[in-house]
Amino acid sequence: MEKIRLHLKNDIGDLGKMIKELDRISNLWGLSMKDTMNINLLLEEIVTNIVFYAYDDEKDHSIVLSFEKIGNQIRIEVKDDGKPFNILEAREPDIEGKSLNERKIGGLGIHFVRHFSDEIHYDRKNDENILTIIKLIQS
Repeated sequence: MEKIRLHLKNDIGDLGKMIKELDRISNLWGLSMKDTMNINLLLEEIVTNIVFYAYDDEKDHSIVLSFEKIGNQIRIEVKDDGKPFNILEAREPDIEGKSLNERKIGGLGIHFVRHFSDEIHYDRKNDENILTIIKLIQS
């Protein structure tokens, strides 16, 4: 299966472009609505965090998403040239037994990414974050 690449800018407005491409990929590969929604949630959290937290300047930066379907899994690679951030080392939010008002702000996106992914790998090469997510699919 071919690899599909999508180039985004570090602009929250590019989320719409990502969602459209994910819908196209979903139709092309016959993904279920549930799988598509879960992948969309993962990528919205990841890309939003990159846009808001990865850069200390106002310059344009590129975020590259690569998609590959291999058997019953989707392999998604997210590359950015932002500050180093290893999602595997980030602390889980404390969500047990606390109301919404009692919880600290932040961290829930990381929790969702971990929860909806079947495998996560992180690497830092050539001043780029490389996050690889494996998502098992029902389709």
